[in-house]
Amino acid sequence: MVTELRRTERVNKSVEMGVFEETAPLRNVMMWGKPGTEAVLGQLLPRRISCFESNFRVLEARSEFSTAVDILQGQGVEILFVKDLLAQKIKEQGIKPTKSMGQLHEELQERGEYFYEKYKDEIAEECKKKNEQPLGLQVLDWIGPILREDKERYGEEVATVMNQMLSLDERDGLQGDERLLPLANAIYARDQSNLLGKTWIWSNMHYPIRRAEVALYKSVLEYHHIIPDDINVVQIQGKGKFEGGDGIAYNGVFYIGCGGRTNMRGIMQAAPTLLSQPDARLIIAYDGARTRHEKGEMDAMHLDTYWMPFAKDKVVACPEETSSRRYAEVTHDGKGGYQVDLNLSQKFNDYLSDQSLEIFDLSKEEQLHYAPNFLNLGNQKVVLSLIEGNELKRKLEDVGYTVYSPNLEQITKGYGGLHCMTAAIKRG
Repeated sequence: MVTELRRTERVNKSVEMGVFEETAPLRNVMMWGKPGTEAVLGQLLPRRISCFESNFRVLEARSEFSTAVDILQGQGVEILFVKDLLAQKIKEQGIKPTKSMGQLHEELQERGEYFYEKYKDEIAEECKKKNEQPLGLQVLDWIGPILREDKERYGEEVATVMNQMLSLDERDGLQGDERLLPLANAIYARDQSNLLGKTWIWSNMHYPIRRAEVALYKSVLEYHHIIPDDINVVQIQGKGKFEGGDGIAYNGVFYIGCGGRTNMRGIMQAAPTLLSQPDARLIIAYDGARTRHEKGEMDAMHLDTYWMPFAKDKVVACPEETSSRRYAEVTHDGKGGYQVDLNLSQKFNDYLSDQSLEIFDLSKEEQLHYAPNFLNLGNQKVVLSLIEGNELKRKLEDVGYTVYSPNLEQITKGYGGLHCMTAAIKRG
């Protein structure tokens, strides 16, 4: 706890935050922390609610998270653990639990049993279609070990308050059983916000289970004064939607994906601040079918799930996805405002080719195995989410890159890889 606070203070006071180039050396990132009881309860929800690809084993996912942290810290990357900072905020504010940890454990069991009874038939049908076995109520056996580890790390009172907050508290602004949803996706720490250049964009998320994550992250970062005064902050709101995985800074351009999770209204709320930065350009990868919700978006929900740069002149991309999107650019309209120039005749992959980029093509199967969702450390080093299911490790090593991987077999079942788990706050 004390170590993490000192690291926070050091980053805030001495590091000039900014992300202008995805391929520049990675210095500082935010990560959530190990998935906890909130992720356990998420295993008892159908996928249309949980936003998971399939059930995953949370205890194994916790080990995978630790392996990823070891790799990043071993390469000199400083990490802010938002979950630790939340625990510290609870302690410093003197928030006391309203129940014992034993009572909390019982309530977590009861909430899990409620979800199980309500959704077991729907989950069984989902699993049948994917030829999987439902995990069922056995997942509740993981709660005890997680609470014991949290107690050891944070102290019993703080651990009790935090798990109540993440897993049991009712969510404002939602109705019915949606108010009971745990923050099961909190581990995917890039989605709640994105730092593009000197513009910090707070998301407005599409699915009910994820919306409360933004306010939680925001309250923690504001309490600890993480975001310095030279960063311009934008909050996407109303009918505008934005999720952090859709934004990437590359070669002097801010690229934003527009589809099922981020819409044009959200992009246009951020555009004035993004384009106020010197020589900035804003390019949109526009997916009409997913924007109109004519096609499900989960298999390629964000820009970083189907396209990723790894050098100043090299990117990996899934042509099946980039060819289905159109290039657009946000420009000044000459009247003090901004306009979207939708070049519907040019596919996004044709635009990329026009930029003299070498494109390393990925099959749809490789894309589905999270090949593009890697973390670039700079200096010709990358960390892949998975080794199996794609040829990207070999392709990168063939051009002189060093490749690491924590092999996130469980975490990626939640529909997110290492890039989704890390919010860069300093590159270069």
